[in-house]
Amino acid sequence: MTDSFTSLPDWIAAVASSLAFVAAGLAIYPAWRAFRLEQKRDDRAEVETFSVWWASHPRPGVPGKKDWGLIVSNSGHRVLWNIDLGIVSRAKPKPATVQMLPPGRYFMHSNETSWDFLAEIPAGTHEYSPITEAKTHKVTGYSLTDSSGTRWAWEPVAGIRRAR
Repeated sequence: MTDSFTSLPDWIAAVASSLAFVAAGLAIYPAWRAFRLEQKRDDRAEVETFSVWWASHPRPGVPGKKDWGLIVSNSGHRVLWNIDLGIVSRAKPKPATVQMLPPGRYFMHSNETSWDFLAEIPAGTHEYSPITEAKTHKVTGYSLTDSSGTRWAWEPVAGIRRAR
């Protein structure tokens, strides 16, 4: 009976095969991490189409007066659900809820104690001015459900994340 690893070429082939196996094993981890990162991006893509900010526009029929409210925007292609908005109005909490938000841009007028229904902003309308420096009117966060049923939350410091 002869030994199968008696020649140098057999030893070289065995070592090369072993090294190739180890290299393949080491390549799995970075590929798996890249896959997970891409999957997280895909998961967030739909919810990242949502945005909300304070804005004002001229009050119809009353020169010099402005209505304040929220621009609520869904630039995606799917409906977003159960949107809870953390809002501060006149330095007091004034939460708002939107049950269903189809794609588009909407204005939600702020009344003294409540919110009006969403009114679609026609394409090409430029009469709305963002309110970005008001200390008494802020968006402090929001949570919403995407079309797959996943709940998401956004806060200024933490950004967007899956809600727990």
